[in-house]
Amino acid sequence: MLYKHDVAQLRQQVGDYLKYKDGLWILFDNLDKGWPSHGLGPDDLIILRCLLDSLAKVERWLRREGIDCQGVLFIRNDVYELLMENTPDRGKVSRVILDWTDPNLLQELLRKRFIYNGLTGDPPFEQIWRQICVSHIDGEESAQYLIDRCLMRPRSLIDLLQSCRSHAVNLGHEKIGVEDIKQGEEAYSTELVTNIGFEIRDIFPKAEDILYEFIESSAYISDDEIREMFTRKGFDGAQQEKILDLLLWYGFLGFVRDGGEVAYIYSVKYDMKRLKALISHKPFGRVVYYINPAFWRGLEIHPAQ
Repeated sequence: MLYKHDVAQLRQQVGDYLKYKDGLWILFDNLDKGWPSHGLGPDDLIILRCLLDSLAKVERWLRREGIDCQGVLFIRNDVYELLMENTPDRGKVSRVILDWTDPNLLQELLRKRFIYNGLTGDPPFEQIWRQICVSHIDGEESAQYLIDRCLMRPRSLIDLLQSCRSHAVNLGHEKIGVEDIKQGEEAYSTELVTNIGFEIRDIFPKAEDILYEFIESSAYISDDEIREMFTRKGFDGAQQEKILDLLLWYGFLGFVRDGGEVAYIYSVKYDMKRLKALISHKPFGRVVYYINPAFWRGLEIHPAQ
């Protein structure tokens, strides 16, 4: 189309057609499927910047024609941060964060999904949950147990629940039982380790398999133990800091605060500076991290301190 016709005429015809519409939304998603397996490079970031610039130009042109236009580019938070580090005029990019931090919203997401799949009426989540799953597992409320293992990612929560449900269906159970949850969690956790490894590879290819270094370790792990592990793998000081930041960013590690509370990246609204400030307030040699329960079964983590 671009080479067979006059671009100005094409633009005019598109503009004339859109005047009959209420507006135009241009959405770009799943860009990571086209990224190289060895990680994002400078060329990939330039492509993203050019795409953002192109969207801005299209928006300006159509608005001059009296047409409401919105261009949206969906990318992961870590890729956005990397993009901003390499963008001199970062203030021109409008950002909307789609991160989830409230467990109650995840429950509501599940409730609406259950209703969409055929439940009648508008029952509360607790009523629906009692019909499809046991109420508790190892003394913990089962719905919260699953939410604590989804990294606050809606898709991960759905995948985890689907794994548990599949095991229950295969064994002919009327509803999801304790053993179904444990078996489903193991399958989900193993897959999660692989997927997070791929996400880390996009940003820092040398650390693609770093999660496997934590196999059979304790859920509580000191800063010294982590750095000793990194040193054995041949990473220097700067690389160790970058890997540690990635493990915190992806929610693999949480920071144990005074009183035993664990702060993950989603606990601080994905504010990495805030999380690192909390860590820096701990006395030297007393920083302890906690491996997210989502990875326990996939890496055979020992939960005891």
